[in-house]
Amino acid sequence: MKNLDKIKNQIIEVGRRLYQKNYVAANNGNLSCRIDKKRILITPSGVNKGFMQADDLLITDREGRVLQGTLQPSSEIKLHLLIYKNREDVQSVCHAHSAYATAFACSQKSINCPILSDEIISLGKIAEVEYAPPGSQQLADNLLPWIKEHDAFLLENHGAVTTGETMTSAYYKMETLEHFARINYLVQQLGSAKTLNKEQISELLALRQQFNVSGNLNKFE
Repeated sequence: MKNLDKIKNQIIEVGRRLYQKNYVAANNGNLSCRIDKKRILITPSGVNKGFMQADDLLITDREGRVLQGTLQPSSEIKLHLLIYKNREDVQSVCHAHSAYATAFACSQKSINCPILSDEIISLGKIAEVEYAPPGSQQLADNLLPWIKEHDAFLLENHGAVTTGETMTSAYYKMETLEHFARINYLVQQLGSAKTLNKEQISELLALRQQFNVSGNLNKFE
């Protein structure tokens, strides 16, 4: 079993960073970590992620039943559980509403434009997930076509989700996603983008595989 106190501290620290960077506001956003094959640790509903305490976190089983904790688990627990059930390599999930990434999720423009090499290596192609009400089973189910080959997801008219092997790595992917979204937005204000060609993209995806980054190796088509 993993060190539970260490995982709790990581979630609390990431929650604090998300709030300080304005990736979440008020009580929105949620975080979780897989403890073992049967349990996850998840943030509570209705608690600001910048001010969480260790006792606020909850342990649930793979069906979402609370095993430890006095608060209610995040309303997005169905989404977290679906990811864990379909991706054995994923150990942590981060959901936030960072401004630039969420702006793309709310627009009719695709965020996927091959302009930034580091983003391709770190994230690959970003899944753009069809809208469903927050917290619904339908929202979780809408991730199913994308889960196996993606590490970053934009939820239409909602926000962003990233996955990782640790809570820290899932958070770093959220930072990378927001950084890329901001650059993408600025490039569009400047005019036409200087995109990478197919050969350059293939080289970057090969590097992604070489660095053993989990998730998709699909091409930008």
